[in-house]
Amino acid sequence: MRDQLSMEVLVCVVEKGSFSAAGHALNLTPSAISKHVSRIERELGVSLVNRSTHELSLTEAGKIYHAHCVKILREIERARDAAREASAALGGTLKLHLTPGLTARQLVLPSLRRFLPKHPDLTVDVTMALESIDVVEEGFDLAIRSDTRKDIGRGNGSVEYREIARCKYLICASKDYFRHHSKPKQPRDLVHHNCLLFVGQPSFDRWWFTDGRRKYGVSVKGHFRANDWMAIYEAALAGLGIARIQALQGRPPPIARNLEVIFETESVCDRAVWALYPRSLNLPIKVSTFLDHLSAELKANA
Repeated sequence: MRDQLSMEVLVCVVEKGSFSAAGHALNLTPSAISKHVSRIERELGVSLVNRSTHELSLTEAGKIYHAHCVKILREIERARDAAREASAALGGTLKLHLTPGLTARQLVLPSLRRFLPKHPDLTVDVTMALESIDVVEEGFDLAIRSDTRKDIGRGNGSVEYREIARCKYLICASKDYFRHHSKPKQPRDLVHHNCLLFVGQPSFDRWWFTDGRRKYGVSVKGHFRANDWMAIYEAALAGLGIARIQALQGRPPPIARNLEVIFETESVCDRAVWALYPRSLNLPIKVSTFLDHLSAELKANA
């Protein structure tokens, strides 16, 4: 960047015809202008400007160097323009990271299926993994996952994050399970039931509730565990036990017709769905457009 500025200074000096005029145009003092030119001359080991005449003129080496500076600066500006155009065009590839649970299956992938036909020039490259990633280091345009506000803000200062939707936990089981087992009357009764444990969730064996005044935990146990929420959902459908399944606030849960929800007002969830993307002065339009689409669908279904 320092070399570029010095080139810009020399080109401006030639265009304006003097150090003082160039300084006025660039908001620099004449002495600062002179230092830039002198620095280039020292590094090159040649004189670029004739300082002995009343009128500023370039030496032969100065004319050659100036001509190359003009070309280089023009190419830099073209590169900037190309980058701006690439950022503004809804095309290319959107590299997307998802966690394979509620976020992907219930929210992002269905929304993507409605988004892509509207933007045929855009390719979406989806990676699904349980592990959290550094979007900048691993080259992703966007990551969408559920997390707590406390945890999502930790770590990399080069990443921006935006809340997409609040989450809730649904404590649920099949009607067949409740026919064969007494339905718990209060959350603490869950200790007497076979609970289906999604180990991908934090505190998977301690479920949290509120009595309206305070938050309290219930330690649960069961003989079926999985790190995939679909496996937990299918086990609940089969009547194996009671599950805690994450859903979105303000959005009808897809399990509503198949499973019976209990303790809906007592269940506590401090998680939300977040979008993470590299910090940038101008968010690429492919990222902002998809996030706007996702938010609009959430509002429409609320």
